[in-house]
Amino acid sequence: GGGGGGGGPSSESGTPGGGTPANVEEVAISNLSAYLAAKPANDAGSAYKIKITGLTTANYNDISKVLTANFLKFVDLSATTLPSGITDMNGCFAACTSLVQAPVIPNGVTNMSRCFMQCTSLVQAPAIPNGVTNMYSCFYNCTSLVQAPAIPNGVTDMSNCFTQCTSLKTVQINTTVCKNWFYCFNKCTSITSITVPDATVQTTIAGAIGNSAVSSKITY
Repeated sequence: GGGGGGGGPSSESGTPGGGTPANVEEVAISNLSAYLAAKPANDAGSAYKIKITGLTTANYNDISKVLTANFLKFVDLSATTLPSGITDMNGCFAACTSLVQAPVIPNGVTNMSRCFMQCTSLVQAPAIPNGVTNMYSCFYNCTSLVQAPAIPNGVTDMSNCFTQCTSLKTVQINTTVCKNWFYCFNKCTSITSITVPDATVQTTIAGAIGNSAVSSKITY
């Protein structure tokens, strides 16, 4: 008789030398739609952990299109890194309600306005690169976000950044150059601590329209 068939392709996932962790699936961006379409609906607590490969500055926006089309398939993309060369992430993941953890954001990004707006399942946000300046409405209505990433020193616009982040508890702010703070913490009903660099920033945030309810939580 014929010899036995060859084994399937070996998997390198979970190898001690690095690679992809065993519980993370590597999926090419070109296959992401079919991959999620074939998966059963899940919930945020059992999000599919995916490392998206083949990303370029020309196709990374396809992620949000696939996620919004498969809104019953919750995903954790923390093993994914967006490609270098991106500068403008305005609205990049807006209304991706099934995004539980977001990809790593590359250095070079400056505009993150509305980036995660209405990502209502986002529980943990990625680190914000130091070059970012615009965070207008970045996390607007991210109602599941508990802890914000540190806000870097170059950010100049924080208006509406955390509006209606009703689960948000702690924020570390490092910027001293931001002038626009209006409604930054509007309806942030769970805030326990906002740490800022100095008294000037404290006064500026507290005095901006829409932030009065959190003024007693701002310390330096």
